[in-house]
Amino acid sequence: MSERILIVDDEPDILEFIAYNLNKEGYTVFTASDGEEALRVAADCQPDLILLDIMMPVFDGVEVCRQLRATPQFAQTIIAFLTARDEDYTQIAALDSGGDDFINKPIRPKVLLSRIKALLRRELVSDEQTDQTELGERPGDRPNEISGTVEGTTNRAASKGI
Repeated sequence: MSERILIVDDEPDILEFIAYNLNKEGYTVFTASDGEEALRVAADCQPDLILLDIMMPVFDGVEVCRQLRATPQFAQTIIAFLTARDEDYTQIAALDSGGDDFINKPIRPKVLLSRIKALLRRELVSDEQTDQTELGERPGDRPNEISGTVEGTTNRAASKGI
């Protein structure tokens, strides 16, 4: 199953540009053009990641993020802000509202895709650790799990007396 990504931006050209690049990479893409629509679409599609513009009509991105984070079903959803604004206070407000990342416009497709992959990878690792914890396991409990050295190899530093 491909990851679901919701893109929220009031500029149609940006929505189309980002959606095209994400679709090309195999993601399932949903779009919204303002904060109110974003809340509705998010509830319907249950995205794995939300790309959220800060400056939008109806509700701005910071308010949308606050409302999403106040809802249990979105407490762990990855939210990355998109904006042309570069001031420290904008980034601080975005991250303090519950955002996970901050991506500056203009959007560079390769950089955006790399950041999305990194955010989703981090979430996958977090989910696997949560699954282990729920099963009462600790890292290193599984046979052949890497916990410092790999079975059948020697530690180079130890063999050199370091």
